[in-house]
Amino acid sequence: MKKIKYVIIVTALTMSAFLFGRFGNRDIIDMNQVADIQADTDGAQITLLDGNGYYWER
Repeated sequence: MKKIKYVIIVTALTMSAFLFGRFGNRDIIDMNQVADIQADTDGAQITLLDGNGYYWER
């Protein structure tokens, strides 16, 4: 009975780690899509190949 509990716990932890990694990180930029980066003392302007731009402030 203890072995079944451990299997259930490990399965639940594995599934939650997978789901968090899959759907939890929406603030990541694919660096293969970056066309230009312009930096100044306050932050950086990142422009993607599709024309979208993001400003990263310090």
